[in-house]
Amino acid sequence: MRSSRLCGWVLAILIGAFLTLPACTRVGARVGGPCEYETIKGVGKVTAVTVIDNGGQPVTLVDFDWTTDAKDAKPEPMRLAIEELKAGDKEAARRGMTVGSRHQLILEKIVKGTCTPRIWTYVGPAK
Repeated sequence: MRSSRLCGWVLAILIGAFLTLPACTRVGARVGGPCEYETIKGVGKVTAVTVIDNGGQPVTLVDFDWTTDAKDAKPEPMRLAIEELKAGDKEAARRGMTVGSRHQLILEKIVKGTCTPRIWTYVGPAK
């Protein structure tokens, strides 16, 4: 009888310690907002489209050469997953992203905080 009570107290103390441990290790850590982004407009020329299996969920990866609207900008290789792309019609964006096609994109690049580092928005086909 006494040993079962002792086990109960030990168990209660261990559970309490276990539940407070994450709070102790996160002191001073900041995750999330507020965040600030730099907005960069440009054009992406698709160089490859690959569909991969992500644990039974297909993901479409698009490789492209990204050129900003800045004067004297040079193309920079980038990759994005269409599933993470902000778009009014994501299915139209998926169908339009073929090798060699050009698309207007907006990159929101984090400059302050610990939110999502890059957010891509699909504007439409480039002229």
